[in-house]
Amino acid sequence: MKNSQKNPNHQQEILKKLRSVLMSVHRNLIGSLKSDREQMVGHAISPVDWLQLMITLPEYAWLKTLSGLMSDFDALIDNHEVTGAELQIARHELENLFLKSSSNAEDFHSKYTQALRRDSDLMLDHGQLRHLILGLPPTESSEMSDSTHTRLAWHQKSRTRS
Repeated sequence: MKNSQKNPNHQQEILKKLRSVLMSVHRNLIGSLKSDREQMVGHAISPVDWLQLMITLPEYAWLKTLSGLMSDFDALIDNHEVTGAELQIARHELENLFLKSSSNAEDFHSKYTQALRRDSDLMLDHGQLRHLILGLPPTESSEMSDSTHTRLAWHQKSRTRS
């Protein structure tokens, strides 16, 4: 592992940059879906109504995967001590979400890819995200079997520090 990747402050900065790009991806994705919905219904949708639709309509349930991962990263960043192993978990989770295709048309990657094809702003953010993901330390998938447990632990650490 490179020296810069062993430095917790450097790792913290990497994760913060990643979170920033993820937030932009999320914002552009939500905006793109809202525009699609407004075209479908033929009128503007207020932010409150849009939030309610995203929460209640099953067709937007796939977005919860991204929201959950963003929440996990926020908890990890709040811990102030990001390790190389945690960056490996971040890469694993992000690759699974954004870079690995699936045959399931209802999963996040399939829905995201559809939106990506329709929105140039989202495509630009995706390029930045892909670059950051591939810059994270790689790991073997077999080592990531317990990543869900580790992601939950990030929230526990965050609560105990508060």
